[in-house]
Amino acid sequence: LSALARKGLSAHFQPSRISDKQTRSSRRIIMKRKSEPQASTESGNGDDRRLQKKVPRGQAPISNNERMHPRSMHRDGLDYFDLGQRFPEFNKYVYVNRFGGASIDHGDPDALRALTRALLLHCYQLRWEIPSGYLSPPVPSRANYIHYVADLISGTDSEAGDASDVTLLKGPDVRGVDIGIGANCIYSLLGARLYGWRMVGTEVDAAALELAKANVDRNDDMRPLVDVRLQTDASHIFQGVLNDDERFAFSVCNPPFHDTIDKAHVNPQRALDGSHSELVCDGGELGFISRMIAESQERPKQIVWYTSLVARLTTLKEIKRRLAEAGIAARREFTLYQGKQTRWVIAWTFHGEAERQQEIDRLRSPSTQPRQQQQEEAVSADHEQRQEASAADVRQRMADVLAQLGQGGSAGQAAESE
Repeated sequence: LSALARKGLSAHFQPSRISDKQTRSSRRIIMKRKSEPQASTESGNGDDRRLQKKVPRGQAPISNNERMHPRSMHRDGLDYFDLGQRFPEFNKYVYVNRFGGASIDHGDPDALRALTRALLLHCYQLRWEIPSGYLSPPVPSRANYIHYVADLISGTDSEAGDASDVTLLKGPDVRGVDIGIGANCIYSLLGARLYGWRMVGTEVDAAALELAKANVDRNDDMRPLVDVRLQTDASHIFQGVLNDDERFAFSVCNPPFHDTIDKAHVNPQRALDGSHSELVCDGGELGFISRMIAESQERPKQIVWYTSLVARLTTLKEIKRRLAEAGIAARREFTLYQGKQTRWVIAWTFHGEAERQQEIDRLRSPSTQPRQQQQEEAVSADHEQRQEASAADVRQRMADVLAQLGQGGSAGQAAESE
């Protein structure tokens, strides 16, 4: 059998497709949710680790990772062995599969939490924790979404590769809305870390919101950039959490996928250790995005680009049909490739092309006008201070002269009148 490479790749770096030379039976074995013996990793014995390293590498696995966003640091995948050496807490979940590759049990919520924690710290210098009972986000796919949004709001073409650091909109003047942050707050943290954006994260679950706030507070430089807000009415998305005078460049969202809790646990090979609000909503993802469209029509100019992740192709087709009837000015669609999964981002705006360009120009040099104004005010204030000092000096000299002439009483009055 063709050996898998040591890199475990997927949306969360799962093992990739198996070679066509492998039998059906071996396909069933590799996809089976089953932890391999972990004697080598549990013992911590140096000889065991050396034995792991002697396992020959096979040809590179087939995956979609090379089709991820050009700026993604996850395009080349990840070596679980290397990450495990860097983070012992994650290392205990890594084992050598029967093909010599590195694997973890993706049906184990503890393993997924350890993976997310290690990736965020290693790749993005973000400290992050959540308890059991909440979803652990696949970091590469979430960063993938953020990179495409950066291109979208900057008016650049990701596929053409013309989005450079110079042309991208960065900094706290660029504001975004993260709808449904859950306990992990992943999009807000990544948006703030990667591009310095100022994010508003909303959540209907008060307990999850407190955990999200704790993740923000764990990173001192994130506190000024990420503001979390409680949505007290689950039937609304933007109403009640955004002020009427606030303006944003974009919104991001990973809507609940299912319409019933029973459908959330149909795949035993994947851990869905999530809260009810993370997994389920009325109408599933189609119902949620449809409500987003309806509310965006009520506030067409508050957000330049409304966007949402879409998990089902059937949902994407229906959403595009509904957007065609919503009176939008433009629509964009991005395909997110990661590991063996394919997802989509749908984006729409009520701003015309000229309006969008004007907003881009404003955000690209947000501090120019205020800085000039401050400089002019400073020069004016300095000029006034110099004039006042000169007048005070003249009055003092006149007072001294009059005092010498013996007219001290009227001198003060004369000086004041001058």
